[in-house]
Amino acid sequence: MSVAATIIAVKGAKGVEADTVKKSRKPWTVWTVINITCAAFLGWTFFYAVLGSVIRIGVDPQSVRCLPWMVYLVRTSAPDHIERSKTYQYIASGIPLIPDNTKVVKITGAVAGDHVHVDANGISINDVPWGPLNDEVLGKSHLTAQSVTKDYIVQAGDVLMLGTLPHSYDGRYFGPIPDKQIVARAYPIW
Repeated sequence: MSVAATIIAVKGAKGVEADTVKKSRKPWTVWTVINITCAAFLGWTFFYAVLGSVIRIGVDPQSVRCLPWMVYLVRTSAPDHIERSKTYQYIASGIPLIPDNTKVVKITGAVAGDHVHVDANGISINDVPWGPLNDEVLGKSHLTAQSVTKDYIVQAGDVLMLGTLPHSYDGRYFGPIPDKQIVARAYPIW
């Protein structure tokens, strides 16, 4: 009986499904593995060459984070316009406890014209609560709730950068920063 006749006989046999016929697969050859590896390398190189000039991957190495994400896609150019509630990367300069030229990612909590109120109960922007002060952060930064109590309008050319997690050391403690320090839009991915 030929192979075709055997398959027909199996397909036609009572109670036997056609799926029981298995075809053998050839194992991958060395050249197949080399070709797949080369294609992956070329694909990654193309991706990096095309998108690498526009966007980079940023990783937050801190064990205690200010935002819930650890990995970001970060544009390589400064934004034309800064919007409230968007995530941006800025270069720290003149901020207590953060070394100058440190890249920091935070959310824009307030922009020019917004009303900011900070007291022992926390921070609110335009009368909407953002979050509390943290006693541990106050202690590490040698501040008190009274020393960070403020009520102000964010001036043109300034932005208030904030975190969302409880241990965030951010603008609620040191105030707004010049918007010129913002260097890129950051997109949280993980």
